[in-house]
Amino acid sequence: MDASLVDVATLQQIPIFSDISPRSLGLLSGFCRIEEAEEGELIFTEGQQGDRFFVVLSGAVRISRYIEGVGEELLSMCREGNYFGELSLVDDAPRSADARAAEPTRLLTLRKVDLEEVMFADADFAREMLWVLVRRLAVRVRETNEKLRALYQMELL
Repeated sequence: MDASLVDVATLQQIPIFSDISPRSLGLLSGFCRIEEAEEGELIFTEGQQGDRFFVVLSGAVRISRYIEGVGEELLSMCREGNYFGELSLVDDAPRSADARAAEPTRLLTLRKVDLEEVMFADADFAREMLWVLVRRLAVRVRETNEKLRALYQMELL
């Protein structure tokens, strides 16, 4: 994947960063990158050590995992504005799924090591970023709970 820098104007248009102050967006723009992925290109694999977070700027990314005896199970199709890999910013667990470009795709990427460096140096920035991550992870937990509830109800039928 080729990489280039991202500007503040691009960050301001991404929903996950909508609650971040202009000052913090300026800091964030210094270490976010835009990468291109070809259709079918593997972005990361299940079991791989997570080191980056991704936002889809254009295109689509398949998030899936292989289940023994079943095959590939599609977990999510991430499109423009969707994000994935956020857990790699908060823990050191391996990736829980594969991510593959479903079509030519532009991604904003944020490396954990870069984020940590700025967070340790700037408490205000760290507080903003941690709140963004906590709120987004809470949304994901609620979405997962709803999917489990729907699955459980289907099994009862």
